[in-house]
Amino acid sequence: GRSPLSGLINIRVLKINNNPLLRIQNLISSTLKSLYVSNCQLSYISHNEFAYLPSLLHLKLSYNYRLELSATNAVFSDSLKFLDISYCNVFRPNLYGFPNLRKAIIRNNLIRFLRSNEFINNTKLEYLDMSYNNIGSMKSDTFRGLSMLRYLDLSWNELAEIPEESFLETPSLSQVQLARNYLNRVGHLKSTSISIVDMSSCEISIIGKDSLEGLPSLVDINLSRNLISHIPDSISSNTLKYLNLNYNRISSVSNYTFFMLPRLSILSVIGNRFTNIWSRSYFELNPYLERLDLSDNMWRCDCTDENMFDFYEFVTLEPNKKEESFNLICNSPTSVIGQTWLESCYYKWNPIERTANIDNLVWFIIVMIVGLSVCIILVNTIRKSMNRRLAAIQAERERQVAEARDRLRQLRMRAEQEALCNTPDPRDLIAPPSYDE
Repeated sequence: GRSPLSGLINIRVLKINNNPLLRIQNLISSTLKSLYVSNCQLSYISHNEFAYLPSLLHLKLSYNYRLELSATNAVFSDSLKFLDISYCNVFRPNLYGFPNLRKAIIRNNLIRFLRSNEFINNTKLEYLDMSYNNIGSMKSDTFRGLSMLRYLDLSWNELAEIPEESFLETPSLSQVQLARNYLNRVGHLKSTSISIVDMSSCEISIIGKDSLEGLPSLVDINLSRNLISHIPDSISSNTLKYLNLNYNRISSVSNYTFFMLPRLSILSVIGNRFTNIWSRSYFELNPYLERLDLSDNMWRCDCTDENMFDFYEFVTLEPNKKEESFNLICNSPTSVIGQTWLESCYYKWNPIERTANIDNLVWFIIVMIVGLSVCIILVNTIRKSMNRRLAAIQAERERQVAEARDRLRQLRMRAEQEALCNTPDPRDLIAPPSYDE
């Protein structure tokens, strides 16, 4: 039938996400480069469905929960370079029909195993993500032919073992993610190109002293959150710079633990079970060491041990500071639990300051006593002065009241005398007799 794209002669990108599409049919376009068909209801794609899209580079089919790639009639596209088929119903990768594919994302599917020569026809593949599947096994030649592969993600699967030669035929592979699998040992992987390995949160309890010798380009390995309780002496790698051993069960190291790691620059052992203070001699043959992450361990602080002070200076003093002093916390004895090394041992490591501080304290107490005495005397003096002043004021007030009373008495007496003098004679008040009388 007629193609739905027949009238779109210059179409480059087609997005038909979030539609109830059951299948893709009759897509014909010489210009279409990107096709997005995510979150639909696809369950099947015909093997030649993309044959009439010669310019197709980018295909996204994620979140089609019933979609799987046929193993018998492989879907093919000579031009496709990017494929995202995550969160689907894929049981096997089946990427044989995409010879020019550069990046494939097949995460969150139902892949249970990887066959021999699984990607033999994907020689240009550079990025492969198969995380969050159920992969429980793989062959030593599974990745044969992936000569350009640089990044491989197999995390969150069920791998209990990885064949030692699995990565020998991937000469460009530099980063491998293996976290959250069921691995119980580091093994003896071999690869001339791998520089970064993440094996965190597995069940690794064993690491051999020659486990890293098959990785001559290894720079960074993450072994955090495993069950490792012992690091063998003389573990060796001439290129390793970053070693992450956080949150394991390691309780001791020695002079011979790291001396075969000459390029080591960052060592993390946060959250382990170390109690005895380390020695700077452990790192005499690690001239490039820049950082030590030592927090959240069960350090026993013996302030009389000269080695403790020596190691404290080694990791905290500038200009070669390797750890923050506030991250070094004592866990025993009970009198210093929760204190930093410096807080618990300050006066042991600085006895002169302690003597000076005691003298200062004595002088401070003397000065405080003298000052307090002077204050008391001043207060009493002021109080007495105020009392005298108040008494004088009261006496003056009483004197003024007495004088006022005297004046009033005198005025009253004067008024009475004047009244007596001015009173007329009673005889003068009787009228003289008239002529009749």
